[in-house]
Amino acid sequence: MKAALFTPSPYIGPVERRGWPVPVDGYSDELAAQSMEQSLEQFQLADECGFDWVTLAEHHFAPFSLTPNPMLIVMYNNRTYGNDLGHQARMARARGRPEENKTIGIDINDPVIDFVGMARSFGAWAEGPVERAEDLGPAFKRAKREVAENGRVAIVDRYTQVV
Repeated sequence: MKAALFTPSPYIGPVERRGWPVPVDGYSDELAAQSMEQSLEQFQLADECGFDWVTLAEHHFAPFSLTPNPMLIVMYNNRTYGNDLGHQARMARARGRPEENKTIGIDINDPVIDFVGMARSFGAWAEGPVERAEDLGPAFKRAKREVAENGRVAIVDRYTQVV
């Protein structure tokens, strides 16, 4: 039997909990080190008890996490598993099947996934899908402001078409 320990590394410092992210101004390197030491002791105990692996739930700005990591993510969204299109086209030709069927099972457009809504539900700032090139620069500026001034994770969903 396999046994895994999935645990957060809680930040032990007094931080205002207003959701995601942990405010950067309340973060202390010393308290973070103490928090990690407590977690490492827990991991060592899990190892001694025979757990097969330990997974650390340290996920960008989780409200209980140790490391505030503001970041800007640009999502290249072609609404398909596009890296597979070329392979599917070659396989269709090799098997004598219609090449236009290459998108069956790899399109992600029925329904279109609301990645912006999902990101916002986790507390991130998000915008998109940005479909026009001229709208991309202003979207980047707004996202950059969220990261730089508010210490948040910002996501720009950039819709691109598969050629």
